[in-house]
Amino acid sequence: MINLIEKIILKNDINNNDIINLEFLTHKISILADVEVLKEYSKFVRIFKKIADYNNISKLESSELSSQLALLCKKIRQDLIIDEKGEKVTIQSLLKKGKT
Repeated sequence: MINLIEKIILKNDINNNDIINLEFLTHKISILADVEVLKEYSKFVRIFKKIADYNNISKLESSELSSQLALLCKKIRQDLIIDEKGEKVTIQSLLKKGKT
């Protein structure tokens, strides 16, 4: 996913097919990831579509996309953390565990 986003941004010629690729990735994410990851990815795609407007992306817009992508990566990382019982571990529970 990150590689696809990087390729689209770096090619400097964003077109409708790029947007469609990002939108279809939503379906793949919905199969594999938590709903929070899907929400964050959908947010990223909305921002990407708004910024890209099928043209080149400015440095400021690139920074905004990078920030949104960082939030998405954070959600993915949280989704991947599970405990020894196979249950999801929240950041809050990790912090509590560290205090004991």
